[in-house]
Amino acid sequence: MNECVVNGAYSFMKLLETFGLDGRWDEDIHTLLQMEETRKKCCCGGSRREAEKAIEAIYKKILDSKLDALKDTLLERAKSNGFDTIRFEGAFRENRRQFNPYKKILQ
Repeated sequence: MNECVVNGAYSFMKLLETFGLDGRWDEDIHTLLQMEETRKKCCCGGSRREAEKAIEAIYKKILDSKLDALKDTLLERAKSNGFDTIRFEGAFRENRRQFNPYKKILQ
C-alpha cells in the first residue's frame, strides 16, 4: 500500500502541483495558491507573515469544510500517480502555546 502524507499547507500545495491541479476548479484552492505566490513576492517580514497566516487559515478551511467534496478528485489523481491513500496530519496553532492536532485519511 502506497500512502501520500500531507503534513501542512505547503505539502498540500506540492501535492496539488504533483497531481497537476491548478486550483481553477475550486475558489479556496485558487486563493491558497495565489497567497503562496504573494508570500514568495513579499519584500518584508511583516507582509510575509500575514500571507503565511492567510495560507494556514485557508488550508484549515479546506480541511474542515471541503475535503469530503474534493475526496474523489484527489483520490483519482492519487491512484493515477501510484498512491492508494492520502493521509492529512499535523496541527493548527490555537494560540502561542496550544496546538490543535488533526488527522484525516482519504481512501
